[in-house]
Amino acid sequence: MKAVIQNKIKVVAANALTLFLCMLLIGSCKKKDKEVEPETQSQSTPQPASISAMINGKTWTPVTYTAILAVDIEEKISALSFVSQTATEKISVEVFYDGVLTAPQTGNFTNEDAAFVSYNRLDVFRIYDNKDAGFNVNSSSATSKTFSGSFSYLGVTNVGTNNQDTVEITNGTFKNIPFTIVNEDL
Repeated sequence: MKAVIQNKIKVVAANALTLFLCMLLIGSCKKKDKEVEPETQSQSTPQPASISAMINGKTWTPVTYTAILAVDIEEKISALSFVSQTATEKISVEVFYDGVLTAPQTGNFTNEDAAFVSYNRLDVFRIYDNKDAGFNVNSSSATSKTFSGSFSYLGVTNVGTNNQDTVEITNGTFKNIPFTIVNEDL
């Protein structure tokens, strides 16, 4: 019996020693402060806005542009007005939408869809009649308040008697154009 008691004492002593060593190890371990990693957000760098086109075969890049999305909440309609120009030429686009929008609606728009593209010569005060036009918004963001797409235009004006001046706009592109939302009666 004496041997059994001695074995139990050894087991208890071994357990106590193990427990003491574990406590000693735990106590001596310093809790390392978690290093805070800088937050990496998946924000993409905003791309610069750009507009370009070919007007009668010549490269055209405006020096100014403005885009406004006007919203009439009562009537539940919206209109995008987009104007870009150089010192001598101006291209304007207006698209009317059903509904209250927070960004220009994507899609292809033509004269039949209540989209109006116009071209004006400012140096000779010429306004061209719209014969054919297209306006495409292929991306739009209510968060970044930008839109991108393409446009084309064919216009004619009378210049004097029996003379017409034709303008053709091809390869029109606009990228990351910022817009402002205005709530108003249209």
